[in-house]
Amino acid sequence: MDHSCRRGILFAERHADLAEKMAREETGEARRRELLRIAEVCRRVPARAPRDLWEALQMYWFVHLGTITELNGWDAMNPGRLDQHLLPFYEKGIRTGPSRPSRPGS
Repeated sequence: MDHSCRRGILFAERHADLAEKMAREETGEARRRELLRIAEVCRRVPARAPRDLWEALQMYWFVHLGTITELNGWDAMNPGRLDQHLLPFYEKGIRTGPSRPSRPGS
């Protein structure tokens, strides 16, 4: 299990690396910021608990990809009550507003 979890974290790190590379090559400021946010999220989850809806959704996606890759069960994997799992993140976002990417070094 430890090996599988470490591989899932490495998979997310590779996504973060690619998003950062794409951000360096991006000329549009809005897209560049979006790619940097993607990288930040991928460096957090699934290694650590999500803090907002974006991170929670990304974590679910990584877990889903890990499961279907191992079991080859695209249609068979069901996370259960996704609405109930994500509701606290959604409600927090409604209360506090959209999350902002953290600044490098903060």
